[in-house]
Amino acid sequence: MKIHIIDPYIGQLHLTPTEWANEASMTFNMSERVADIAGEAFDVYEWYDGWRSKNNITDLSKPTHLRVVAIDEFTALIPWGQLNQAAMQFAINGEKLSKGYPIRLYVPNGSSDCLNVKGVVRVELLYDSKLGNDSTYGFKNEIKLEDMILQKGE
Repeated sequence: MKIHIIDPYIGQLHLTPTEWANEASMTFNMSERVADIAGEAFDVYEWYDGWRSKNNITDLSKPTHLRVVAIDEFTALIPWGQLNQAAMQFAINGEKLSKGYPIRLYVPNGSSDCLNVKGVVRVELLYDSKLGNDSTYGFKNEIKLEDMILQKGE
């Protein structure tokens, strides 16, 4: 399964967890950031700085927020400043995650444990200070028009 990584200025990536980790300059043991959590991870800031460098982007300001969407549609919007210790866990002992696949975000210094999002399939880098300084999170509830019509007709 590939993770969709979107930056409006740099472009899009569609990478497996291992491919994404290979884009990072280094990986480390998750327990260095979160006690009692095993596995391999990479730093969000470090990856982003490397991606900018690889794409020769030097004049762009840092994102204001990171939005992650999980496979179950749980969504977290996190101010960039809360991500200074954030890590993406992509494997345990070299194997894909059994819980949290394809990739799991940990935000050790974030404002809520709900910012530790499992099953991340989409990552968006946002540049909009109007989004504020607070994290938001929850399930995205989408109702299709045809479902509403069917319910109304019952």
